[in-house]
Amino acid sequence: MSTREEKMTQLVDLIDNINTLHKIHSEDWLKTLQKTYNLKKTQVCDICINENDPTSQTKINLDFNFIIYMNEYCDYLNKVYFHPFYDFLDSDSGFNVTTRIKDPDSRISKLWHYRLSKREKGKVNINKCLNDLMGFRILSDEFEHDENTIGELKQMLENPSVKVHNSCKGNYKATHVYFQNGNNIYFPWELQIWNTLDHDSNIKSHALHKQAYTKWPSIYIESV
Repeated sequence: MSTREEKMTQLVDLIDNINTLHKIHSEDWLKTLQKTYNLKKTQVCDICINENDPTSQTKINLDFNFIIYMNEYCDYLNKVYFHPFYDFLDSDSGFNVTTRIKDPDSRISKLWHYRLSKREKGKVNINKCLNDLMGFRILSDEFEHDENTIGELKQMLENPSVKVHNSCKGNYKATHVYFQNGNNIYFPWELQIWNTLDHDSNIKSHALHKQAYTKWPSIYIESV
């Protein structure tokens, strides 16, 4: 087996294990709840609300029940680090896997960004906006973000509930994998696949992208 074939097999194993971990964690999370949200039917404009003028960029109220719901979910995500499946990701996957839970300011920033900056003005499903509350990233010397490689990965996965996207845009070069296990109540997770050669430029591109969000937390604080 060539190095590339071995890495692709390891990548499929990694994705399968993240998907299983996502399913197990999401099921455990739901057992603690009395009320849930359908994250496909619920839109950003349902959470960032302006009842008098939906197109206005001022006097927008947040649905704090949802904010608490989202924050409690992110607190619950800390349990992921102690699950046996996480040990595989951390040591046996064949990749250096980095993980993070999206911090509170970034969660709010993303909601505001989709409500105020995107052309849809909040007419976006929550599971599209908040698709990376739990994020994973790997570097691979062999992975190329082309149609053939992504098609091969999808074919090897044989799992239509795992969504694989070419997310290259400008100087940012990556393939993103999303996990939702076919359930619109589950918050999605994201895996970013980077080629090692793109690491530095991706970091710079990511920093520039996040700058667009930095004004939203202060606006949010001033509005409450």
